[in-house]
Amino acid sequence: ALAFISAAKKILLVGVGTSSPMANEMHNRFLRLGLNCHVQTDSYIQVMESALLTSEDLIIVISQTGDSEDPLRTISLAKSNGCNVIVITGNTGSKLTEFADVVLLSVSHETRIETIASRIAQYAIIHALYVGLAMQDVPNTINKENMIWEAMMNKSSFQNSKR
Repeated sequence: ALAFISAAKKILLVGVGTSSPMANEMHNRFLRLGLNCHVQTDSYIQVMESALLTSEDLIIVISQTGDSEDPLRTISLAKSNGCNVIVITGNTGSKLTEFADVVLLSVSHETRIETIASRIAQYAIIHALYVGLAMQDVPNTINKENMIWEAMMNKSSFQNSKR
């Protein structure tokens, strides 16, 4: 998975329903590393973006069940364009995994209606990927974090632009 992510020219992160917040979390982590990534949680725009993906790109789909129709349509279109595919799912026998180059299994056992356990499992995978990518080039990771920190702390440029 790390090799696919590192080599991708562009990365599309996809999640619908309860997987949407996890796709947004992954976007936040990858953006901090300076990766060219987009997150899309709207099923119609997912299709539009996946239609533009190429063999140089990567799509990462997060779906706990792995059988939701919208991500299936999105991932099949991306795959038909030669795009590499990573699937994060709790179901290795799902339809999504048939399109995947890499499957990351987020095993969880829900004991209530709220999907807390599956989100924790997905969150752990997302952060493991983030740490793995960050460790590939520690000086660059530190540099990016410093750039973000400086931008966030530079209140004077924001205040001057308001005038």
